[in-house]
Amino acid sequence: MKAMTEQFLSLRSLGVFSIWKQALWRKMLSERIQQDQIASALTLNAIVVLTIIPENEIADKGIRYERSLVDETGAKTKWNSFWRYFKNTWLNSNGADLWNVNSMQAAGIDLTNRTNNPLERYNRAFGELFSVTHPSLRAFVETAKTDTRRYAQMIDDIKHHRREPPRHAEYVEPHVLVDYLHFQ
Repeated sequence: MKAMTEQFLSLRSLGVFSIWKQALWRKMLSERIQQDQIASALTLNAIVVLTIIPENEIADKGIRYERSLVDETGAKTKWNSFWRYFKNTWLNSNGADLWNVNSMQAAGIDLTNRTNNPLERYNRAFGELFSVTHPSLRAFVETAKTDTRRYAQMIDDIKHHRREPPRHAEYVEPHVLVDYLHFQ
């Protein structure tokens, strides 16, 4: 990454939302926070707000808003510990510009969603083509060749209008929830 930023001075590295969310989930688990509270905190309408509000609002209003959405009954100390970690790690050490896109939205930068879900889906489907966990090299190569031919045929069929291309998820424009805007 260092070589990339030295070569391309204007390069900005934005973390992957699912990885950021997974790091938060793991910390919540390590704090022994109840599963229903974790699920509530990590819903899209809750945690995503922190990624799209102005960075200067995250430490105060953003976290207070997030905490207002979660029933912390019986776990206040654990949540206090989690939010200390969050501030130290995701605001102070790493900086919110790594995972917060508000300034990019304000600058009119196109935030087209990109995920590695298709790659993960293909990896899972490819693994299911094998009858054993660790196939021989020959079996692996033969299966890979067969699947490559299938994929090349699919591309050719799409190119020559014999089939429709696979559908992709619709673009979702991130926006701050009205509840957050009115939150004091």
